[in-house]
Order: sequence, then structure tokens, then C-alpha cells
Amino acid sequence: MFGAADRNFKPVQLYQLNGLTGVNCRVLQPADALIQFIHYYWVLEISAQHVDLPVIPDNAVDLVLSPESKTMCALYFPQAEKFEISLVGPATYVGSCFHIQHLPRIFNQSIEALRELAPGAPSAQALELDELIAEIQGVESDGVIQELLDRHYASIDTISGGSSEASLFAEFADRLEPATVKTLATSVGLSERQFRRLAVDHFGLSPKKLQRVMRLQQALNKLIEEGLSPLDEGYYDDSHKIRELKKLTGLTPTEIRRMAEIYNQSDR
Repeated sequence: MFGAADRNFKPVQLYQLNGLTGVNCRVLQPADALIQFIHYYWVLEISAQHVDLPVIPDNAVDLVLSPESKTMCALYFPQAEKFEISLVGPATYVGSCFHIQHLPRIFNQSIEALRELAPGAPSAQALELDELIAEIQGVESDGVIQELLDRHYASIDTISGGSSEASLFAEFADRLEPATVKTLATSVGLSERQFRRLAVDHFGLSPKKLQRVMRLQQALNKLIEEGLSPLDEGYYDDSHKIRELKKLTGLTPTEIRRMAEIYNQSDR
């Protein structure tokens, strides 16, 4: 939700470095046994009365809940464009960022059923989160929150389900490169029609849009995680890349470079 969803990348929290006030976010790592299902957990503290939180495109699914209000319980599926979530404070929000191909296994429901869940109490009940929300309420320790989340998801391995086709597609999605849809489909042994259907059914995005999201995430991780400058990535002499980066993040390459310096300094 907040940045990279690729399992090979650490989360990129652009909003945290983009001048927002009254916002503090911390990323927590799930237990080793859960890494294949969950990218990371996060705790977001809003001290301001209201924050419009920008979210950049990724290919993961986030479960967002607030121990203080069941009206804030929702699954956020992949988006191909930047969007904002309006959050009311002061409040604490807790999230889990999932590998999308494992959602049916995690919640023992189909992707289609999960997409149709209404935010708030209906989602909390359908996903059996009432007990977890009550347990997290009032907890201030990141360590305790992580333990509660790990315990809640500890039974994933005992739940059957999940589409082998979805897993195959998701495995391949980590390695998307610029290519025609036909080439991509052939490389994973599917027809072009099957490939397009899988993309829309499981990611909610067409193959081309998914490519676009993955290229963005790869570029951001190179710029921020690896400390490269936009010049290293060719953004200064590629007007298409500059437009794409600006459209999907709201930031210029120079702004991302400055944020990368802050990020890399604070991460030491």
C-alpha cells in the first residue's frame, strides 16, 4: 500500500518523506514462517485532526484497521494510479500488507468475495477480526502488536486453498519486463487470453498496467533503497520516465533524490 510490494524490495514510504505533518509510520516484520504470505505490518499514528495520505501504486493488498473504530476496516487492492486515503485523527491505524496470490488461503475466501466486502464492521466480521481489533486496542508497543498479528495469522499454513494459477502469475510478476502481452503469456505457458484473465481476476489490473506498476516500484527502489540518483537511472534525459514518475508519485526525480538522501541517512 505504502510503497514496494515486491518481495525482493523493502517498503518505500514516500509519504513519510514528503512533508506530511502529524503522521508517523513504522514498519514491522512478520515472523519468518509468515514471510511468504505477508510482506510486512505497519503502524500508522495520526496526531493531526485530518490527513490525506497519498498512496502510490503497488501490486499488494493491504488490510487497514483501527483498534479505535470498526468503521476503519478495509482491504485495499492494487491500483494503477496514485490515490489518497482520508484519515481522521488523532488515531492509530494498523495494517498488514499481503502477497495477493495468497489472499484466498489467508482468509479462506475467494478473491471475488473479498473484493466485494463492504468496509467497516462487515469486513471485520467477515474476516473474523473482531477479537484482533479488541486485543490491539490501547496497545502502544510495536513488539506486542507484532506478536498479536503473528498469532492471528499463525494458522495460515493449516488453511487449504489458493489457486496454483494465481501463484504462478504472482511468481512471474516479480520479474515483469517491458514486453508484449503475448510474449509474457508465452513465457509462463499461458495463452494471451488466459494471461489477461488471470491479471484482471487476481490483481484487478491488466498486464500492461501491472507492468507499469512493477516498473515504477523497481525504479523507486533503485532511487531510494540503493541510493542511486535520477541521473543514474536516466530520468533527466528521458521525458517519458519523468512524466510517468510524476504522474504515479506526484514527485519529480529531483524530489525523489532528495528524499532518498533523507531515507538513506535515517536508515543507517
